[in-house]
Amino acid sequence: MELLGSYIIPILYIYFAFRYLRRPAAYGDREGFSSGRAKESEETWSFAQRAAGVYCVCAGIALAVMTYAMTEYAPENQTLFWLRVGIEVASIALLIPAVNTAINLKFPKNQ
Repeated sequence: MELLGSYIIPILYIYFAFRYLRRPAAYGDREGFSSGRAKESEETWSFAQRAAGVYCVCAGIALAVMTYAMTEYAPENQTLFWLRVGIEVASIALLIPAVNTAINLKFPKNQ
């Protein structure tokens, strides 16, 4: 059970990646990746769903590899545990800015 708890964030990332990539939410739906920039048009909405899915795949795999390495090679090190928790929180917090940056690069605003 402890092993599953260690991998809960990477598992959730992979789950959401599947949702974003395989069954994206319809435009204007309350589900899916929804930011102000993503809601501007149907095209930006579709791109945001794909970008969020790719981000989730990359973050999920990276966090799973990091979790495996930390539990395999330093299972009792509390400093590494808190470092892993910090990286997981940072990866969650960076989801919205990362996807919005991708939207801004693909669809620049006319000023």
